[in-house]
Amino acid sequence: MKTIEITTDELNKIVQAAMKMEIPKEEEQKNKIFFKIGRTRRAKGWTYEELSKKSGVEEEAIMKMEAMIANPQLIDVIKICNALDLNVTAN
Repeated sequence: MKTIEITTDELNKIVQAAMKMEIPKEEEQKNKIFFKIGRTRRAKGWTYEELSKKSGVEEEAIMKMEAMIANPQLIDVIKICNALDLNVTAN
């Protein structure tokens, strides 16, 4: 397994995100997608490295996305969803 380094600031953001009691409305949809990506990756038994290879998206970007501390490019979200066989629709 590959080790990814994160800064103390990034770690603090992860902890703060985990401790949030309320998510702003505009963040809810994005967070649902990121949560589903993480849940699906784990259900398939894939590591970040495996998903990175299958999707073509950097491992660190996937980790930050699942931790909800990144605002990824839409194309990266689509690549990850395609690799996981997740359908993405807009309401």
